[in-house]
Order: sequence, then C-alpha cells, then structure tokens
Amino acid sequence: MQNFINYFEKYINYERLIAEIDLIKKINLLKIYLVYISFVVICSIIFSFLYIQRFPDQIESHTYNVIIKNIPFFFGDLIYNLVYENRYIQEINGINFYLARHPVLPIFLATLLKISKNFFLFVIAKNIVTFTIYFIFSYIFLLNNKNKILTFILILFVPVVIPYNFNVALQYVYEDCLLAIIVPLLLLNLISKNKYKSLYTSALLFLLYLIKGTTFFIILLMPFLILFFDNKKKFSKFPLIAAISAIIIWGAFGFYKTGKFPFFHTKESTNSFHLSAVLDKNFKNYYPDVSTDILVKYPDNKINSEWEFYDYYNIKNKNYLKENYAEYFLNIVIKLKFIFFGIKIDGLSLEKKLNSHYENPIRYSSIFGKFFLNFALLIGFFALINNRHKFLKKKLEIYFFSITILYLAPFVIAWATSKHLVPLINASMIYLIFYYCKKFNLAGEI
Repeated sequence: MQNFINYFEKYINYERLIAEIDLIKKINLLKIYLVYISFVVICSIIFSFLYIQRFPDQIESHTYNVIIKNIPFFFGDLIYNLVYENRYIQEINGINFYLARHPVLPIFLATLLKISKNFFLFVIAKNIVTFTIYFIFSYIFLLNNKNKILTFILILFVPVVIPYNFNVALQYVYEDCLLAIIVPLLLLNLISKNKYKSLYTSALLFLLYLIKGTTFFIILLMPFLILFFDNKKKFSKFPLIAAISAIIIWGAFGFYKTGKFPFFHTKESTNSFHLSAVLDKNFKNYYPDVSTDILVKYPDNKINSEWEFYDYYNIKNKNYLKENYAEYFLNIVIKLKFIFFGIKIDGLSLEKKLNSHYENPIRYSSIFGKFFLNFALLIGFFALINNRHKFLKKKLEIYFFSITILYLAPFVIAWATSKHLVPLINASMIYLIFYYCKKFNLAGEI
C-alpha cells in the first residue's frame, strides 16, 4: 500500500500538474490516455448491463446481439437498411423517408454494427471512438498557449463528472451522445491558439450540421462571428465554406431523393411532426413531466410521400398557431423554466403521471448541471459588464454566449429535455474551467 502511495505521489503532484501541457512526454500522455479510456470502457460495460435490464426488447437474450430494427427514435429501420442493404432509407407509417434523420449517427452506428453486432462490443467500440476523439482534440486545442496539465485533466473530466451527462455520452440511441462531445470541443477550439484552428472549426461545424437539425443556427451564424474576430488569420474563411458545403451536400442528397432541397425548418422531413407536440393545447399539461410523444399522432388519411407527411403537420401547426399564438408564447416560459431551473426527472410515461401519488423525483445530476449552466452564464454576464469598454477582447465570453444562444434557440421554439441540455452544460463547464484557470495562471490568453 505504501508503495502505491509513493508511486501516486511521484506522478501526481502539484509541480507536475502546473507544468505546461506542451512539456508532457509522449509516454506520460499515453498513460493518461490509457487510464482515461480504461475508465470509459469499464463504465461502458456497466452501462451495457444496466441498459439490457431496462430495454430487453432491443437486445437478443441468447446472443446479446443488437436487434437493429428496435433501436428507437426513428433510427432502427434506417440503420438496418444501412447495415444489410447499404441504402439510406427508412419506413415510417408505411412511407419511405430519406430525410427523417441526419446521417452522421446512423452511418457511424451502422459501420460499427457491420464489424460486430454484439451489444457489449458495439457500445465499447462506440465510446472508445468518441472519447478518444475528445481526448486527442482536447490535447491539441490546449497546446501552444501556456495551458497547464491541470487544465487538461479538468477538461477531460467534463463529459464524465456528472453521472447523467456521462450516461448521455455513453448512449447510442440519440444524437445528443455525439453533441455531448462535439459542442464542448467547438468552444475549446474557438478559444485555442492552434494555428489550424479554423480548419478544426470547419470540420466541427460540418459534422454538427449533419448530426442534428437543432445545430442549424450555430452552423449558419458562427462562421460570420469567426470571420469578424479572425478575418486576417489563415484559413479564416474555411468555416463558412464548410457550413455552405454541409448545407449543399445534405440539400443535394435530399433534392436527388425527394425532389425538394431541405433547408432550415425542412432540414428534416419529420420536423413538423415533432413540432406538433408543442403546438397542442395539452402541451402545458404534460411538459416537462411527461413525454410529449403522447401528443403526436399519425394522420388518419393516406399519405403518399415524406413531404406530404411534412406538409400535413405543417398545415396543422400553422392553423393551431393562428388560433393560439398567445398560448404558444406563454408556453415558452414553461420551457425556459425547465431549461434553467428544472431539476426533476422529465419525460416520464403517462401511466406514472396519472398516478396521483406519484411525483417526478429529483434528478440529482440536474442540480449540478443547472448550477454549472447558470453559474457560467452569471459569471460570463458580469465579465462582459465589468469589461464593457473592451467588450470585443472578451472572446471567451462572446463565444460562450454565442454558442449558448444559438444552441438553445431551437429548443425554445420547440421544447427541451434533459438530454438536449447536456452538450450546453458540458460547454458551460469548459467556460468555467478556463475562466478560473486564467485567474490562477493555469491557462493562456485567448
């Protein structure tokens, strides 16, 4: 035991932690990575056992293989067709859809499932890839700016320190598992001194556009903010080129398959379907305690194509808004209250809600998550107010608030659940780490 303590003290001491990250030897960096990824693998195995117990219908009981068609959130049929037929198509309510889901997550999962359908290996492989990306690029983005090893270690803790956030990152059934990694990396890159920062930003924005529709405002407007700050720097126009390229690629695919160019609210052909849950008179009676899925119903009349499907709900939504505009805006207050202050488990089944003795329990992870989010916003706000005479030099705060506003905008229009907020909470922790590390000379200038 004493030998272990001596070894621990030898390699973990304050002098080492406040050394610049550039001075880490490759062998020591490899050791940190192996410890980090081993922790992720162990947690992935635990997650897999718990997931099987909770959702046994998604896993074959005798082989532990993934039942691909049972992957939820409109991914199952799409991933099945990618794995077995190499076709990007899925069937929803008897209609063929090409634009119901963005391509990055289904293609990524289909690639892994072609290698192995064993649930444990699949989950472990997925998380090794995503957390290795987070590790490598966190290291790259912190180089060349007098950032300390301690700062790097704190950054590595961001996606794993809050249990619920870690659970979302370990997941595979919704896009937020990727956004929980990519969004904090975007902020970390934007405030880095890396000479290829604009190229990395371009790649991140390109990915974000093709991961989920809610990133639309970030991809559309962030390149112009980058141009404003870094116009004279090399590759500064690349983020705008990447954003336009992503829009054209997804749009061209959609136009080729459906005859219509998907953009903005038509970026996913199921957007109007999901939005109809918000534009329902019962929304305020259920949200956020009960899943809004119960408010969405398939059309009674026959629909022949995915754009007919989109138009059916789009017309329905517009008609509702005409008659209930005031109620829609009042519901925004409910959404904002949940986004910033909601700490109870949300999106539960209606059966539990109907039980008069049942109250949504507190999700203790949300207490920490909402604390970090609100504290970061508060600290950032006062940092801008107190330095209003040199406002444009506060790039850390400007980028953080820009990501926050642009990321939250679609969820204010529609609705947010706890998993949707994880990427932003992780970005908030990145902001707080840099804010305080700068105060203690553990991070370089931005």
